Amino acid sequence: MWQPKSLKLKNWMSFKEDSYDFINNVPYLIQGINKTDEGTESNESGKSSLEEAMNYILIGSPIRKVRDIELIHRGDDSSVIEGIFVNSKDNTQLKIVRTLFQKKSAKLEVYLNDINQEFSSINTGNDLILSIIGISKDDIQNYFLINKEKYKSFFSSSDIDKKDLIARFSNVDKLDGIDKLIDIDITEFQNKFNSIVSNEQNIVGKIQVYQEEYDNFDNSIELNRNSSIQKIQNDIEECNQKISRKNLDIDNKNEYLLSINSIIDTYNSGKNLVSEELEKLQDIDFENDFNRLQKEEIKFNKEKGELKLSKDDLNKDLNDFKLFLNEVELSVRSSIKCPKCLHEFIVGKDIDIEEARKSIPEVKKSITDIESSIKAVNDNILTITQHLNKIDRERNDFNVELNKFRKHKRDLQAQIDKYDQDIEIQKNNIIKTNGQISTLKSEIDNLLLLIKSHEKSIQDIKNSNIKDKKKDLLIKIQEQQSILESLKSQKLDIEQKIQDLKVWQNTFKRFYSHLTNQSLTVIQGYSNLYLQRMGSNLQVRLEGYKLLSDGRLKENITASILRNGIVDGSFWSLSGGAKARMECALILAIQSLINITSKTGGLNLLFIDEILDSTDKVAMRAIIDSFENIKKTVILVTHISHEKVHTNSIVVEKVNGISKIVKS
Repeated sequence: MWQPKSLKLKNWMSFKEDSYDFINNVPYLIQGINKTDEGTESNESGKSSLEEAMNYILIGSPIRKVRDIELIHRGDDSSVIEGIFVNSKDNTQLKIVRTLFQKKSAKLEVYLNDINQEFSSINTGNDLILSIIGISKDDIQNYFLINKEKYKSFFSSSDIDKKDLIARFSNVDKLDGIDKLIDIDITEFQNKFNSIVSNEQNIVGKIQVYQEEYDNFDNSIELNRNSSIQKIQNDIEECNQKISRKNLDIDNKNEYLLSINSIIDTYNSGKNLVSEELEKLQDIDFENDFNRLQKEEIKFNKEKGELKLSKDDLNKDLNDFKLFLNEVELSVRSSIKCPKCLHEFIVGKDIDIEEARKSIPEVKKSITDIESSIKAVNDNILTITQHLNKIDRERNDFNVELNKFRKHKRDLQAQIDKYDQDIEIQKNNIIKTNGQISTLKSEIDNLLLLIKSHEKSIQDIKNSNIKDKKKDLLIKIQEQQSILESLKSQKLDIEQKIQDLKVWQNTFKRFYSHLTNQSLTVIQGYSNLYLQRMGSNLQVRLEGYKLLSDGRLKENITASILRNGIVDGSFWSLSGGAKARMECALILAIQSLINITSKTGGLNLLFIDEILDSTDKVAMRAIIDSFENIKKTVILVTHISHEKVHTNSIVVEKVNGISKIVKS
């Protein structure tokens, strides 16, 4: 398993030059203090820059939607970041060095045990790093380096997202569609079976007709002949009526198919409209507005800082002038006039009293001018503060709109998924209806053949030799009985195939359910193990696929919370601290599965930024304490500043625009 060893930063974001040596298998808090930007507390102090650096080292792209050159410290031409990892299994050392430039392409260097690794491009170099680490880019960003922008909680994920997550560990996605293929095979065999049953009924009808003719043959020959003809004609009429009804049924089903196709067209039109709207939303970029606000804020803060410095200088000058004025006035008041020459002087000081008196008005005017300048500076500071407050309001409005925008995108995607489900249902209805139409057509063909047979029988009766009639009837009965036996054999064969398919389908569903639930059980087990190590009395129960009595597969994945083994409601009923522990336990469980399936043993690092924002100081201390027993390298970024939350803390302090790790 790869262990992070060290991280070095040069001209990286708000850092000028700094480094950090990791202490593995220990939880740590990162706190921030921003002494550059007044009123921001820990925001913009540089805490998140550490996770951004680790992410860029491993993946080669930023977490946030910014250009690479925006990661370079303002005013510098290049930036260098270096990460060193050691594999605890064989003590292999991996060193990754990335250099960003303002005016040329980035540079990537990868060393294994100090041996430079060759690759044709940065992209192939990025792939090489991921193959060495043994973890995919998506997994690193979802389960190892976690931040608010990309994190999606398991508890708030849609059922589709949960199934996708489970499928990656159970590989059931490779079995998708097999169940529907079996249903199609069963439908085809059922249609053949129905057709044989229809033929069988027709043959039985024929045998009954021939048998009745044969049994009544010894009665009056002429009466028997006329009666037989009439009976056959009645049978023909009945067959024609059946054909009319079946044709009407086919017409109705064809109209039904047209209505289904119309419904599908309506669904597709709706889906296309929603997809177009979603596609348009993809092109909407809030980055320009955000960057504009950020630039204005930086500009005004800079102007405000310059004004404060100017104000400090003016206050210093004002104090100097006031001190000078007091000293001059005191000197004038303490002067002595010589009774002989009437010359005024100050004992012990070489000061010209007249010049001193003349300077007092000039000094007072200077004081008045400085006070006016200070007032003007204060007015400018007030104006800038109002601008900054307006920017804060605009940013808040922007965040509200951004959240509405993201929710709208999720709602549109949900509509598209619903359209897809409805279209799939209607397509299955088409398959089913086409099968029914095929069966009806087959039955009509059999009825037409039966009518021809009846018409031939009438003609045979009219033209037959009476002596040979009885023999012919017996031969026909035997022929139809032979056909009937063949149909029964076919029917039994198809019944067996349908039964075999249903047994196979049932077995497949059980196997599918077993694979899925096995993965859920493993995730549940790891989650509860981590909760126990955290000292929590909570457990999570994950319930997945279930085979119902009617053979259908219930596919919903649900999560319920237990306290001391007793059901205690849903995840959303928990306190903020309990929710945080539950989220972290589930993340660690999935991370463990990823590491287990990795050939290298995976990565011993969990970096969590911003997703625990709502946690207060007491809860945060409890969470970091609970991580002590997990024995994993866990780093939590907190926005709690100016308070010592835990002994295991890293403090990032920003002074004069430069961030620095001042305590670790």
